[in-house]
Amino acid sequence: MSKAARFIIRKHSFMLMLVLFSCLSANAQVKVTGKVLNKKTNTPLAGVAVVEKGGTNGTETLENGTFSLTVKSGNATLVISTLGFATQEVKLGGKANVEVSMDEDIKGIDDVVIIGYQNATRRTTSAAIASVKGKDIENTPYPTFDAMLQGRVAGLNVLSVSAEPGASGIVNIRGNSSVAGSNGAGTATGVSAPLYVIDGVVFDVSDLRTAYGNSNPLAAINPNDIESIDVLRDASAAAIYGARAANGVIIVKTVRPKGGKPQFRLSSYVGLTTKPSMKPVIIGAEERRLKMDILREQATYQQQGIMSQFLTDSLNPAFNNATDFQDLFFQDALLRNVDFSVAGSSQGMQYRLSLNSYLENGLQPGFSIKRLAPRLFVSMKPSKTVELTSDTYMGFIKEQRGDGTGNVTPYNIQTFPSSFWQIDDVTRSNYAGKNDKVRDDAKTTSINGNLRLTWRPFENITFVSSLSYNLGFVRRDYLRDRSVVTNNRSDAFLTESNSSRYEIENYATWSKSFGRSQDHSVSVLLGQGAEEQVVKSTSANANGIPFDAIRIIAGVPTGPNLNVSTNYEDRSRVSYFTRASYNYKGKYGVDVSFRRDASSRYAPTSRWGTFPAFSARWNISDEPFFKKFSKVVSFAKLRFSYGVTGRDPGSYYAQYRQLNTNMNYPTSSLGFGAAGNIITYGGITAVTPNYAGAAPATNITWEKSPQTNLGIDLNFLKDRISLSVDLYHKESKDLIFNIPVPVTTGYTTATNNFVDIANRGIEISLNTNNLSDRSKLKWQTSLNVAFNDNYVTKLPDGNRDFTYGPVFLSRILTIGKPLYGYRVFNINGVYPTTGDVPVDPLTGLRTRIYGGAQFIGGDNAKQDINGDYNVDDNDMIIQGDPNTKIYGGFINTLTYKGFSVQILSTFILGRSVWNGYLSDKLASASNNPPNFFGTRSGPAAEFNGLNLWRRPGDIATLGSLFSTNDPWTIRSSMFVEDASFFRIKTINLSYNFPVSERLKKLGIRMIRLYGVADNLKVFYGANLPDPESIGIDGFTTANGYPVPKKFTLGLDIQF
Repeated sequence: MSKAARFIIRKHSFMLMLVLFSCLSANAQVKVTGKVLNKKTNTPLAGVAVVEKGGTNGTETLENGTFSLTVKSGNATLVISTLGFATQEVKLGGKANVEVSMDEDIKGIDDVVIIGYQNATRRTTSAAIASVKGKDIENTPYPTFDAMLQGRVAGLNVLSVSAEPGASGIVNIRGNSSVAGSNGAGTATGVSAPLYVIDGVVFDVSDLRTAYGNSNPLAAINPNDIESIDVLRDASAAAIYGARAANGVIIVKTVRPKGGKPQFRLSSYVGLTTKPSMKPVIIGAEERRLKMDILREQATYQQQGIMSQFLTDSLNPAFNNATDFQDLFFQDALLRNVDFSVAGSSQGMQYRLSLNSYLENGLQPGFSIKRLAPRLFVSMKPSKTVELTSDTYMGFIKEQRGDGTGNVTPYNIQTFPSSFWQIDDVTRSNYAGKNDKVRDDAKTTSINGNLRLTWRPFENITFVSSLSYNLGFVRRDYLRDRSVVTNNRSDAFLTESNSSRYEIENYATWSKSFGRSQDHSVSVLLGQGAEEQVVKSTSANANGIPFDAIRIIAGVPTGPNLNVSTNYEDRSRVSYFTRASYNYKGKYGVDVSFRRDASSRYAPTSRWGTFPAFSARWNISDEPFFKKFSKVVSFAKLRFSYGVTGRDPGSYYAQYRQLNTNMNYPTSSLGFGAAGNIITYGGITAVTPNYAGAAPATNITWEKSPQTNLGIDLNFLKDRISLSVDLYHKESKDLIFNIPVPVTTGYTTATNNFVDIANRGIEISLNTNNLSDRSKLKWQTSLNVAFNDNYVTKLPDGNRDFTYGPVFLSRILTIGKPLYGYRVFNINGVYPTTGDVPVDPLTGLRTRIYGGAQFIGGDNAKQDINGDYNVDDNDMIIQGDPNTKIYGGFINTLTYKGFSVQILSTFILGRSVWNGYLSDKLASASNNPPNFFGTRSGPAAEFNGLNLWRRPGDIATLGSLFSTNDPWTIRSSMFVEDASFFRIKTINLSYNFPVSERLKKLGIRMIRLYGVADNLKVFYGANLPDPESIGIDGFTTANGYPVPKKFTLGLDIQF
């Protein structure tokens, strides 16, 4: 960013901070009391917000529904609102006491939603927006709120790839629309992460991961501070965020003070994480007998003859044990959370201070997360027209990551040994769980905030100036003692990264109602913003630390065993945006938005991107002709929208020719010398273009996502039932991708806007009140389900198929097919006998594999697609789709007097996975029969439940274990499995104790006891430990961190 832009940022920051601490003014005040009731049941409503209109002065009702509030005058207007009820405005007209009866609103059509820089009600918005109430996710035992959204919003897919404490999962809205910018093995890790906006502070997790590494940037946010979450699914709502909104936007609003005297809240829970259901294994004498039976049936005479005698000895204790080694690696672990907050107002200033402490130890020793998260919100009105707010939240996080590999190898029980016979000391110590010999600690400090000045010079005009910031400091220390390293050399590495992001936004809104009955209303938003982000990092690694007692990088001489590097990235963005809305009688509405963004990541000729959007609605139920249907359909609204959003490229410097100064060729004259110094040329360190990387991408343009949405909202039977249906078509155009280029270019790859992807689907949300309003038992049900179809629409080189990844795990991009398709041999069962193998009439030979060995009885029947009696890569097909087809959640909530229970279930249907877990399990046993008792096959190799070929004539699903024709290659259709599942995710049971008069005199407003059980049961058919813990590309070897069960008990007190 230029010096002028930097000066503007500093200037605005200083002005905002100066005004923030200005003196306050006082006004004449009147005290008002009242009571808020449920209109249908005539019972008091607690926790209802009562706010003086036009400001932030307010309070909330007590357990008996009463409130007391001091307002500026007796003619003030009170805004009464709470989730689940229609908002009301009450004009005092000189009254000092009021009673308000609120109508239930199952769909919340009058609930306020945030649509980007402005608020709207569900009744008047034309966008596809879904909301989650903060109270529905509070006290759920997860460190980050994104994991709590699973199964709660139609079209929002959340998957726990790793349940390691604090780890990031997969979160995408309306399908995956990202391809990685490389054709290497890591391509299939691309994730279409949404943009998060938390109280006006932008969290672009795709950018923040550059600095945060494996840590989740959202871990700094205390989930119990959240009041509501709005998910902007279509482009009409998200386009106002322009270049960052291609994958949708999630807007988080945190709890604000209601005003009045100080209100305290203390909430705490404690519990255990326990291991999930393990895969059954056969161990001990039963294991030995089973394997010997298979050997006698399938192994040749020569193979049986080379078996060591002691391996078949029934008295050998090493192979007659009864130990399930899975139990050695997992422990019941402590889970604890404490929340404290105080909120209130004093002399025109509102405040809320909260503090959160979270601890979760891992199922396996060496994994944990600790978090301390303070937050301070302050709002003041130095005058009637000026409001100042400061919102700061911090996170101090410490994580332990086990052995540092990102895997929990013991969970892949295929690798377990049958015994500790012939296992070296290092492997034995690993199996014994000596994680104290490995240190992988990450410490993160995150400081985020927003300073905001709001000026309302006139009733219908508002100016807002805002400065937001994200500051992140991450340090990771890793060390392995020589006792757990195979080369007996201790190693260590250290990384430190600092990230700073500042954004200034200034915008003005104007609104006006006019006409004979104020039937017409117009609002206009106009704004601009500037943003800068800088990431600095330093890393060092060393191998051969002389003593284990040295727990840092020390004692390693300069040379190839010691490497240090630094990194600097700087990017900036300038934006201009506007939105105009028109509403007629509440029945018809039109919204138009337009945004222009310029990003430093692009070359000057393609730096600007344009992102327009349009939406319209028709509230059909407000039409006179619809009254005859009102007894059945109480509300009906039709919505349409079209818009374009965008995305920055992943690389900060793709447009430039990148240089390389690390001339490290140890065997070359340009490599390290005897002292390990880089050789110079003419006294100057050698610098060359990075020909091993990509050519400069000077022609890349913005990735854009045009999207069309058609939706309908219906409420039935006086709002007892609500239904929302959205149909969408979302394109992701000009996605940046790397392809290989001829070596004559001087580079290995070229980057450009090569790929287009489309996602289309249907989202359905159904909410019902299942019992009579007169019933004391309340039962509400919510079902959301999304159907998504993902496919490729453009490829480079004339739309030719593009294959990438290593040979044994090659994937393919094909027009009309989904992302990450698996390239495999189609397996048509098993040849029962050698006579069943097709014979080439020209040569008389049976079908061969890669022109070599002929298939025999017991081999998996790989299909000869082209009919040349030779199975090779030309016979491979595309099969499977790792992109989720159908997903959603089912929620049941029952309340009776003070009792409440909520049951959340989630489901995934139609997702295919590449089961490397089963492939490795079978391949390890087939290497040669003695490995049946070796360190690889182990007790996991229990084949009793598999339909294996054992003798000639068998009609089997899987071939012989000892086939020599590469039977268990992962490139086989039999390892492409359906990973659909239904999970009983969370059960939350609570009881609100009656607050006696004695407790009220002590100041206690509410006491609630609650318990949560998480991840209770999962139903699925795949041959995997857990069908959810799988990456976006669908490949798994089941060696990730397992999804644990969690049980907590907590107490919530408000006073």
